[in-house]
Amino acid sequence: MGFTLTFDPRAYTFVSAAPGQLNPGWLLADAAQSQPGTVTAGAMGLKELPAGVSGCLFQFVFTAVDGLVPDSGEGFALGALTDDLAGWRLPLTRNN
Repeated sequence: MGFTLTFDPRAYTFVSAAPGQLNPGWLLADAAQSQPGTVTAGAMGLKELPAGVSGCLFQFVFTAVDGLVPDSGEGFALGALTDDLAGWRLPLTRNN
């Protein structure tokens, strides 16, 4: 499965990413900033994510650029959903 997370690089700096608790037994799971304002995440394993499951696939950490006030998460967008995630409507939640 894979997806991209886009954000405004003028407002946020990507720090890190780690797989979340929604893990059907990934053999490999990783995420990295592929270009300014885009983080690409992906994982593969022997089992698919069952339809209708909920949980955290990845946890991302960002810092706000000095002098800017972070918004409520509207500045982030999911895209390029592939494989197990294709066609899913995924809510984007933010934890402070």
